Amino acid sequence: MELNPKPSREPDVTIFLPSYDIPEISPINEYAANYLLRQQLAKNQAAAFNVEPLAHSGNHTLWVVQPVDEDRQLAGDKMVLKMYDPYVSAGDVAEVAQFTPTIDAAAHAKSVQNGGRIARNSKAIEDDALRLLEQLDVPNVPRLLDTRPLGAVSLHSFMEGSSKPAARFTRADIHAAVDFITLLQSAPFDPNNLKWSWRLPFPLQRNTFAKHLAIIRARLGIVTNEIAQYLSAPAQFEQPVPEIMLQYVQDHHVPERCKAYQAQFVSRPPSGYKNFIKEDLRLCHDDLGAHNMLFTASGTLNVVDFELFAWNDPAHALSSMLCHNHMLDLPAELHEEAIAHYEKTAPVPAYIVERVRPLLKLGHIEWIARCIDSTRTPVLQRRQQANHSFNAQAYTQLQVQNIHKHLAVLATLMEA
Repeated sequence: MELNPKPSREPDVTIFLPSYDIPEISPINEYAANYLLRQQLAKNQAAAFNVEPLAHSGNHTLWVVQPVDEDRQLAGDKMVLKMYDPYVSAGDVAEVAQFTPTIDAAAHAKSVQNGGRIARNSKAIEDDALRLLEQLDVPNVPRLLDTRPLGAVSLHSFMEGSSKPAARFTRADIHAAVDFITLLQSAPFDPNNLKWSWRLPFPLQRNTFAKHLAIIRARLGIVTNEIAQYLSAPAQFEQPVPEIMLQYVQDHHVPERCKAYQAQFVSRPPSGYKNFIKEDLRLCHDDLGAHNMLFTASGTLNVVDFELFAWNDPAHALSSMLCHNHMLDLPAELHEEAIAHYEKTAPVPAYIVERVRPLLKLGHIEWIARCIDSTRTPVLQRRQQANHSFNAQAYTQLQVQNIHKHLAVLATLMEA
């Protein structure tokens, strides 16, 4: 889409944003997008912007924006205009509720009214993250180009490169990913940073392992309770998940298997958690899958999407990457290479490194619950509203395939 206003009037930089079913969101964000781009027009002394769609997910929509001169020639650096979906899933609500007293039954009820989602300030989290990353001089990440807290829209610097499937990763690629993790972990814990980091429990739990178990119990509880209700009286309940997912979950005894794995951790907690202290926390991307890694032609890794950036268990930074949905096809030898490289380079005590493998098992269980939760009817409907080309059947089939892969990996890990 090319925006070329008449020189005789103020530049017209209207951005057409997705139509949401929540009336107060779209007008605010359209105003914010226009305001931010007008400011950039003034800075770049450009006549207009060339605006093209870049990507869309369930959490945000991206456009590439580049100034053009009066002759419609590109006349400046590319930027990324990002609009956030300010809602999170019911599973995320359960996670936050474990440690945040302000989220109560009323908030849960409200989340149901909003299709199983409640407000989360993803923009504030990522804005804080990018400010801190710039302050720490971390390379190969976006820079925040405007600091005004308007709506749910931000303007970032453009990052070169393209993502690749995990199956095509090389040894150099996985080393680069681990090196990014360890670079973040070289910054010591500072409770004054990342004020929006809701993944940091307050008051801090000394036993983070118990925290992870609580999160997984909450996610599994939401999903299994709905499935149980549907199986016992399907006429009285809206189908919680599509038939194909429901059938797979039943046939493969997914909740029962996950609970059995979970029980093993309760009875035999790993030794690496005995010495956990607050100062062990480190910066964690928390969504470092293949989809957020951009590799340039020269092999440089650029990392994007810091909406979940937080202080977290350092071992979780690696385990969450390796068990991510977008990393399930990573070759087994590179999976082990990642752990070995982290063991050699991690700027953390050895007892923290010991936690990586136990957290991998927990991570796969949590992802199984996420995959099921993501196909609940209200969630699919909201994705469809945000993206009219969204194919719910294909998406559900993909999540079934992902669960199958998670179960296969989990079985292997539990035997080790």
